[in-house]
Amino acid sequence: MTTDAVTAVLLGVLLMGCSPRPIPSESNSAQASATAVAWPRCSNPNGFSVSYPPGWFVHPADPSLNLTECRLFAKQPFSAEQDENGGWMGAQIALTMGTGCLGSFEVVISERVLVIQGFPAWARELAFGEGANAGEVSGYAYFIDLRPGVACENGSWFIARTGPDAPGDYAANEATLDEMIQSLEFSIGVE
Repeated sequence: MTTDAVTAVLLGVLLMGCSPRPIPSESNSAQASATAVAWPRCSNPNGFSVSYPPGWFVHPADPSLNLTECRLFAKQPFSAEQDENGGWMGAQIALTMGTGCLGSFEVVISERVLVIQGFPAWARELAFGEGANAGEVSGYAYFIDLRPGVACENGSWFIARTGPDAPGDYAANEATLDEMIQSLEFSIGVE
């Protein structure tokens, strides 16, 4: 598995009518930390912007891979290549926006329920739910429901993810993702 491994396909236990919606119990209005305020910032044409660590590589857009800018991040430059599961090899942190229902073969190990910029969100530690790696940690991700209260087939979502197989230290990647999420801004509003 890679950092973005089947992000849109494997995370369905999470959002948009595919499971009961938790009531946000913790508020995080995505106010940037002092660290993230000093970081460079990039924007994605799908309606979000985020800060990332100085010196990190932000993979440029690549229309041949249906890859928009400001989606893949790593300490070192890398080639945007997808693995057999649709993940991005070499990325330490991957951001994805999409629509429709999600499916999953992962299980939730731990969860924090949040509100990010007015949207219901979850920060989750995930494990493989089946196969040879069942029970092993598969990733750390934020899931944000961008159309709360609508059926999943009409919904839209944002996912930010890292995994233990991503380059670099997993705990450091988790901490970086937490900082990046603090700086996340959407140019869309809650419907």
